[in-house]
This record gives sequence, C-alpha cells and structure tokens, in this order.
Amino acid sequence: MKLYLLIITIFLSGCSGYTHTIKERELTNYKGESHESINVLLSMDTYFDTTLYNPLEHIYSNLVQSKRFYSVSSGKVGAPYVVEIKFSSKDDSSASEIAGSILSAATLFIVPHNVTRTYQIEVKLFDEKSLIFQHTYSDTMKGANSVANLPIDGIKDSVDLLVFELLHDIENNKLIPLVKKT
Repeated sequence: MKLYLLIITIFLSGCSGYTHTIKERELTNYKGESHESINVLLSMDTYFDTTLYNPLEHIYSNLVQSKRFYSVSSGKVGAPYVVEIKFSSKDDSSASEIAGSILSAATLFIVPHNVTRTYQIEVKLFDEKSLIFQHTYSDTMKGANSVANLPIDGIKDSVDLLVFELLHDIENNKLIPLVKKT
C-alpha cells in the first residue's frame, strides 16, 4: 500500500504545471479596431528542436489570431509596418536540476525533474522609413517535467505571454496607428 502511495505521489508531483515570470493581464485599449497591416519577419537565435513544436509558427499564429491588425503577412513587402522577431531560449537549470534530469531519464521520465528555462523574443518595429521601437521580452519558466507533464505546454504558455506583452506595448504606446474608417 505504501508503495502505491509513493508511486501516485511521484506521478502527481509531475503534474504541477509551470510558473512564469510574466503575469497574464488584460489588454485594456482593444475595442475591436484594427491596427495597420504588418509584415512579420521571424528568426530563431538558438537551436530549438521543432519536431513537436515550432515557436515561430506559434508566434505568427498568435499575431494573426489576435485580430489586432488589418492583415498579418510573412515575408511579403507592402505592409506599412515590419516587425522583426528573433526567438531564443536558454537552459537556466542549476546543477541539482541537471542531476535530477539524469535520474529522471534513468526512470524513463516517470520521476519528474525540475527545469528552469528562459525564453525571449527580441522585437524590432519599423515603419516605412526607420526603426521606431526595439525591445526584448523575456520569460523564465520553472516547473517539473515528466511523462505526465511535458514541457511543450509550458513553452507555449511562455510564447503566448511574450507575444501578449508585445501586443500590450503596441496598444499602450500607440506604436502602430489604427486603420482609418472610411
């Protein structure tokens, strides 16, 4: 009986989710109006295995699904604003977390292990003439990985939060004007 309780406790401790340094908040200025069209140029600064999840596609999809822009294109010319976004990730795990990862791998990831990763997007916003905004958004994700708690959900949450921060700055700082209604 004690063995069953121990196994259940280990398994459930891997389901605890992730914490992020960026907190979710509401966009206050959005009233259904669209900003001018943007052209998005995406790149990745570090190697990232995109077999199961592609953060660049997720960033682009978030911008399109936000419905904050008249149109969102990728790699095309003609939009009055260009947004360059460079995604990067860094493993910030401590030595004890790395040792835990090795132990977890030895148990085929049944025993959860803690991870700490920092994800960031470096954003440059250009109008037709020049650079008008530059900022780096960063989120540190901490949590436990296991068979029951794969890191993809935590990465998606980080990317969502980073894109949300960009949208927040565009709206609050009025970086891209609204489309004029005719």
